[in-house]
Amino acid sequence: MLEDSSVPEFTPDKVSPKWDNSIGLDAVLHEDVYLATSLGEKLPSLKPLRKNQAKLDRISKKRNKRKRGSNSRRKLATNEAKPHQNIARLSQDFHYKTARKLVRTGAKLFFN
Repeated sequence: MLEDSSVPEFTPDKVSPKWDNSIGLDAVLHEDVYLATSLGEKLPSLKPLRKNQAKLDRISKKRNKRKRGSNSRRKLATNEAKPHQNIARLSQDFHYKTARKLVRTGAKLFFN
């Protein structure tokens, strides 16, 4: 085992739950609301898949008409992968920003 004497020992803070240092979270998943907090704040949801669904449908229909293994089908498959990648990146960014917003409130405890 490797030890470095210059690294300080980590001791976590003992946090006792109180109303002023806690936030309650509830996954709403109703209409355009994604998350509700105990502070009365409702965070909107992001729907990148629904917004890009028509584009994805158009590309996949076009790809399915092509002969399997053909060069044009491969090109359309890469064109179909790009919106999926964009959707994944938008979703990941949205979740990161939402979590960051909740952490910046200064609350130490989150409960569901």
